[in-house]
Amino acid sequence: MNTIQAYERWASAALEDFIAAHPHPVLVYFLVQGTELMHVEKTGLATIERLVLDSAPLPESSGEWYAVYELRGKPGSPRISVGCSRTCDVRIDDASVSRIHGVFVREGEGWLLRDSYSTAGTAVNDRSLPPGGAAALRSGDRVCFGSVEHLFLESPEFHALLRRLRAA
Repeated sequence: MNTIQAYERWASAALEDFIAAHPHPVLVYFLVQGTELMHVEKTGLATIERLVLDSAPLPESSGEWYAVYELRGKPGSPRISVGCSRTCDVRIDDASVSRIHGVFVREGEGWLLRDSYSTAGTAVNDRSLPPGGAAALRSGDRVCFGSVEHLFLESPEFHALLRRLRAA
């Protein structure tokens, strides 16, 4: 896990250079307690614009407010495990997150999120997945492991978020 500040220098990079250096999607977590990702009315989807502009006023060091998990699996594996276990590719230390809570699976050009029969459940855009169920992901989707909500972003949208935070 990093804060967005670890990516700050890439905000001014050309999109092609950013994607070449950071080809993996990310999970972005808003660290300020009591503040949630803002949702677009009627659709229930989060957008980068609302996440940044409708949230509480950002201090000069706004990068400290966001945790970033790069979705990198083991070499040669199309699967990325998420959970509280140290053996997971993405470790989320929260009591509502199961040992192996879910798995991201690369399928063609897209991504699936599969629940691993977690205790507290997995959801995508407020839609709970059945135990062991899966959902196709799009950049900008909100994914929730137990009570911990993240924003799933592909490289181009993550780059756009970095640029917006730099301009804020």
